[in-house]
Amino acid sequence: MAKEVAKKSAPAQKKEKALFVQEADEKALAVYAVEVGSEEHLAQEEMELPFLKLAQKSTGQVDSDSPKYIKGLKPGQFFNTVSSEIYDEEELKVQVHGYFRNFTIWKGPKGNGEFQGSMTPEEFREFEKTSTLARDGGDYVHTVDGESLRYTDTRNFIVFLPEHEEAGILLYPMSSTGIKPAKNWNTMNMGRKASGKQMQRYMTLWGVKTDGFTHDGFPYKQVSKIRPLGWVNEDLREFGASMVDFVDAIKALGVKYSEVSDAEAADDSDF
Repeated sequence: MAKEVAKKSAPAQKKEKALFVQEADEKALAVYAVEVGSEEHLAQEEMELPFLKLAQKSTGQVDSDSPKYIKGLKPGQFFNTVSSEIYDEEELKVQVHGYFRNFTIWKGPKGNGEFQGSMTPEEFREFEKTSTLARDGGDYVHTVDGESLRYTDTRNFIVFLPEHEEAGILLYPMSSTGIKPAKNWNTMNMGRKASGKQMQRYMTLWGVKTDGFTHDGFPYKQVSKIRPLGWVNEDLREFGASMVDFVDAIKALGVKYSEVSDAEAADDSDF
């Protein structure tokens, strides 16, 4: 499985070793801007990845009466949808390996639908030109003969948590209220340069914090602050370079197909 490959490839980290280096070391880092790594070819059936999810009050894993319940999980905390591990740090350290955008398609009501596939943004724009779509929160809804399909604009980050390396590579989808922080994250990443050269996404270690917000009187949790902590250390740089082909395969697959079977796994907000 893909997650097993990712775990085996994860860098061996020593707790006392710094995860990032100072911004002043740009000259030494400049050579990395042209380096690439390699990873074994992965077939579609090997692309099953755990999701990194931000818990809300309505999240099944928070509800003690739900079969998905994770003991101790609170709204505003990140958790792993496969291992049920809770990441309760005030600031979660994240290494981003890749990014892609898609429109996930669901049949049925929001948060309780069946996954129907996905579209690229280009495919959705063409579909939008010939279809009558309504808006429901962050979703587009297309109804034909009383049956509705929901199209969710989703910004997907392929991530690694250096302080939780046993999790391997995870997929963190940001939709609805998560779109704005996702855009901000991409903007900040574009400014990450050394000696005038654009650096790969995996070269930066990020700190991510969450907080509570209210929309039309409805409370929810969302990412409130994303900041670059510095350039990653040598171990994480080597890990990032080694995962380039693997990450490209995830991105290529992500815009056409997904193993997600529960609408909740791709929805990080309550409206």
